Amino acid sequence: MVDAYHFAPMSEHPLPKMIEPFKLVTKGAIVRGSFELCSLLRLKGELSNEESTENNFAEVELAFERDKLGYASASGFVKARVGMVCQRCLGVVPSPLDAAVNWVFIKDKSSFEDAPKTYDVIIVEDEAVSLFDLIEEELLLALPPIPMHEEGECRAPDHQPQSKGFAESSEVKRSPFELLAGIKKKNG
Repeated sequence: MVDAYHFAPMSEHPLPKMIEPFKLVTKGAIVRGSFELCSLLRLKGELSNEESTENNFAEVELAFERDKLGYASASGFVKARVGMVCQRCLGVVPSPLDAAVNWVFIKDKSSFEDAPKTYDVIIVEDEAVSLFDLIEEELLLALPPIPMHEEGECRAPDHQPQSKGFAESSEVKRSPFELLAGIKKKNG
């Protein structure tokens, strides 16, 4: 019998939306597959509207096991390629997302402080947890803070590499009071 959670990469079987992590750990299961990013609404809000998420997929591989200390854990990766808005030219910049997953599952908040600090702690209050929500969190954390094209690839009309700070600008700044005095003289 084939484990219902074991999938081939880019499989014909979709990833399960909900998982029971403690059962997966007991089985030593591997969850592997892909899904469309359009189902992740918070992530979709961070992406460019010009590039649809309808055909963008995330690839996932997670191994569920007990760690050396006996904690229920999952490790693996989540990968995707998304389009974000370049903060220089406002065009679409392709952004690869590659998140390493290292989760530990606990049943109650009282165990939170005892969990190893090398893991992201997931509190499972019921038997099941949303795999898509967990994956979405990982992808949101993997987003670049300021998406921009590489130097020389940006479509911004006046973009030139920034070598000077704001204080070193070559443009001479005039005091607002000088501008006001000039307007006053014209009017009066």
